[in-house]
Amino acid sequence: MKSAKLYSVAAALIALTLIASSGHAKDRINIIYPSISGLVLGLWVAKDAGLFDEQGLDVNLIYIQSASAVMQAMLGGEAPIVLAGGSPVIDLGLESGDAVFIGGIGIVPAFYVMTVPEIRVVADLKGKPVGVTRFGSSSDFTMRQVLKKHGLEAVRDVPIVQIAGGMQGMAASLLKRAIFAAPFSPPDKYRG
Repeated sequence: MKSAKLYSVAAALIALTLIASSGHAKDRINIIYPSISGLVLGLWVAKDAGLFDEQGLDVNLIYIQSASAVMQAMLGGEAPIVLAGGSPVIDLGLESGDAVFIGGIGIVPAFYVMTVPEIRVVADLKGKPVGVTRFGSSSDFTMRQVLKKHGLEAVRDVPIVQIAGGMQGMAASLLKRAIFAAPFSPPDKYRG
């Protein structure tokens, strides 16, 4: 239930931000998001419930895989607001880019690391490739943090492979044993 409240607060925050920046005429606005996951639930609910329409906004939600690609689209003028992790915003700032981080949906990465059955503990990953959706993405950040927490160095101890096709691509790679672990976010962890 806490998650539902968090998503509702996130949707309300985004709606209030949009309201404050819009006029009274119905404005068309694109919002880009980087993953099909529970973290985007607030946007989908706000759109489906007509909350944006009630505020005079014609919101178009656009999926572009990877937060770094989302940031590039924002810089290219495709959308004034994007849903992205903190890392791409910080990286952009370090490269003299201009983006503002308004708020966060979560305080920890919202991922679960799934492995093939023979991996019992994180140390078992030594020398075995793991998958991420894209280098620099939230899944990459999460995987590197998990490895570091368990005394393994990404790349040196555990090769990291960029997998095309998002979470579905990583699941297929796990099944084929092309990788031995990968981070997944809800609801993908529940798909069979």
